[in-house]
Amino acid sequence: MNKKKTKIPRYIITTVSGLESAAEREIKQGITDIKVLTKSSGLLAITTSAKPSTIRRFRFINNAFLCLNEYQETNTTNLLQSVKNVMPHVSDLSRLFEFVPKTFRIVVSHENEIIRPDQAARNQLEHHISQSTKLSLDIHEADIEFWLIIRREGFSFWTIRLTRTRHKTHPGELRPELANMMGTLAHLNKSDVVLDPFCGFGAIPFEIVRNFAIQECIAFDKDPQTIHRIQLTATHERLPIKAQTIDIQQMSLPDRSIDAVITDPPWGMFHQLAEGVDEFYRVMIEQCARVLKTEGRLVLLTGAKEIASKLLNESDQFVIKEQYDILVSGQKAILIVAVRK
Repeated sequence: MNKKKTKIPRYIITTVSGLESAAEREIKQGITDIKVLTKSSGLLAITTSAKPSTIRRFRFINNAFLCLNEYQETNTTNLLQSVKNVMPHVSDLSRLFEFVPKTFRIVVSHENEIIRPDQAARNQLEHHISQSTKLSLDIHEADIEFWLIIRREGFSFWTIRLTRTRHKTHPGELRPELANMMGTLAHLNKSDVVLDPFCGFGAIPFEIVRNFAIQECIAFDKDPQTIHRIQLTATHERLPIKAQTIDIQQMSLPDRSIDAVITDPPWGMFHQLAEGVDEFYRVMIEQCARVLKTEGRLVLLTGAKEIASKLLNESDQFVIKEQYDILVSGQKAILIVAVRK
């Protein structure tokens, strides 16, 4: 971090660790006056004249916060005392959220983990916020969350959270923010037919058809129960998803019929693969190459970093354009963007 920097960022944006540069690039496509003051693992501190509603529209970010102040301090108790001097007016809060907030709670994040701070210091701060803003404390379903974000790099931010939790996921299900970034990196068009040959609970197909303009998403999986649930939801919401119970080895899609493959194959740590991991990825890459059109995009998320990168680099049918070393639920993974020759 640049110690000479004195300007306080307007927004703090958190992302999947390893995708900060991708998030910065994509945000700059939508906001022309953005300036990044700090970029560290999973975090961007930015200034821009954009309204909070504009920041919220970027679905590939984990969270967005309005920054009230920045501190060169990481002691939680000291920070809880310091932030008392920086309180928003209730009218400012109403403009932020486009409704009149009535309740609040405090969340403390220390090195990306939610912690319980010193109870006395927390109680004092809660009382101070209540007196200053006329908001009532609600630790369960608050209208507004004040976040104290403490980073291992040696700095902290006092913020108000702008985003809301989108939905709870099943164990092992891909988060919608990461699914959205995968769709963003695929550069989808209105006429595109997208394939996810390992759709699982449907995180990628649902995120793609709900938030990107495409023609259709084809979703395959070996589990008939998950496919049935996807079919029911797609029918109910009238979504352009064609879901079928198919193993990738038996995939009979026509050659050169798909514009983009966006997928998160089963990780060896979560599934027992009948074949070896190398053979599994070799078959997957061959099938993706077969069905993708020339210049078609493959966006692949995998925990088998070395194997997937090696096979794609050795393939004479793909060119790797981008790759990101990331963390998914604390596990090391790689996100690869490749183009069919």
